[in-house]
Amino acid sequence: DLFDKIEKVFGFPCIVKPNRGAGSKGIAKVETRKEMKEAVALAFKQDHQVLIEPHISEGVEVTCTVHDITLDELLEAFPVTEIRTQGEVFHAESCSKSEILTPVTSLNTEAIQQVVRVAKVAYRALNLCGLATFDFIVKDDLPLLLEVNSVPQIGPESIVISQVSAGLSFRWQRSIGKFYTAVVQHSVNSAASVMS
Repeated sequence: DLFDKIEKVFGFPCIVKPNRGAGSKGIAKVETRKEMKEAVALAFKQDHQVLIEPHISEGVEVTCTVHDITLDELLEAFPVTEIRTQGEVFHAESCSKSEILTPVTSLNTEAIQQVVRVAKVAYRALNLCGLATFDFIVKDDLPLLLEVNSVPQIGPESIVISQVSAGLSFRWQRSIGKFYTAVVQHSVNSAASVMS
């Protein structure tokens, strides 16, 4: 039985989530086999592929946004954000109940540098373009990559915008509007280079 294999490999608790989605919809922490079936059904409502992963019980949840909107071939990262969740797992709709800290305050400099380094390696390995966010749990100063958002939300209340505000470069003259303009222009240029 599939659920026997899942229990043997991951044990309980574990996390069930749709492979693709937005706003953390369809994610559930599962404690029992009965909850597993319900969580899988919920995740399948969001996507036709479902991921199951071990639950990491302790650590600091952070997100790192990496981008290639630079004047050279180097990648840049905005300040890493810490997410202090109110509840079992972070959901975008509970964002107002969670504490979002940009820049992260609970990690030492070396751990933050490791998060950025892993995010940049993943960005290159996945051949991403533009903005991408990388969600981690940092446990014992080791960043454990949870997921990659290749099309992150960048609206006024998003985590990315709080990171942008904390890390606006001279190039964007500390203006969110200029940042949005640069993102759109970069997207157009990237699409044009792919089409030619």
